[in-house]
Amino acid sequence: MLFPNSASYLPFEEDLLGRLVDVVLTPHVLPRANSSSRRRRGFDRALEFLRETDGASVSISELSEVAGVSIRTLEHAFREAFDLTARGSMRLRRFHKARCELMVADPHRTTVTEIACNARFYHVARFAVDYRRLFGEPPSQTLKRQYTHKEDELSPLIGR
Repeated sequence: MLFPNSASYLPFEEDLLGRLVDVVLTPHVLPRANSSSRRRRGFDRALEFLRETDGASVSISELSEVAGVSIRTLEHAFREAFDLTARGSMRLRRFHKARCELMVADPHRTTVTEIACNARFYHVARFAVDYRRLFGEPPSQTLKRQYTHKEDELSPLIGR
């Protein structure tokens, strides 16, 4: 039988302590490629869903469910891609859709209020302030100007 003070116990104790130190001091790197590829696939599914649907009335929890990732993972993916939260990206997308509608609308038959409400911006004054900050002109000016639609003018946030 081995006793703590016996000479035969010391090599075993030293070996065990050495192994314990190795385990504690060895950095354990978790495979990030797997989590990053999962995050990317979820992000791609979320974008595809937003492009195929209206997306304006989708909650973040619904979007994460469609994407097949947690809300936190989805938020990280949106921050990584757009430097915005998922909600901020969805709001920006609605602004771009409203801008596209303003660019092609007939100013004699359509109002900024109609387009803002269609894009689910119900506080029209706030919409106008944020729109001007984002695009450098008031929405009424965009509506009045005649645009020729070019493919390169479309936002990557908006699908076809």
